Amino acid sequence: MIVLAVKIRSKAEKIEETAQFLGKFPEKANQEPGCLQYELLRGARDPQLFFFFEKWEDQTALDRHNTQSYLKEFHTRFDELLECPNEVLFLT
Repeated sequence: MIVLAVKIRSKAEKIEETAQFLGKFPEKANQEPGCLQYELLRGARDPQLFFFFEKWEDQTALDRHNTQSYLKEFHTRFDELLECPNEVLFLT
């Protein structure tokens, strides 16, 4: 199993736009083969912080997820929405 968290920091002026955009991801991801859990969390004290918490059956499932069109769109919008590059943390 692959477990990871993705830390995302939105630009201050793009918080709600980022929230709406990212908010669509869990429903889509949770329908993908090999997805065991996919949640979007927000910073309780910092509204610019977003976290994806993900569990994938294996590397193949994660690799397939990373080719999804909504993730490709997110990558094209990094400069527009994010204050800094996102951080991917692999967990056990």
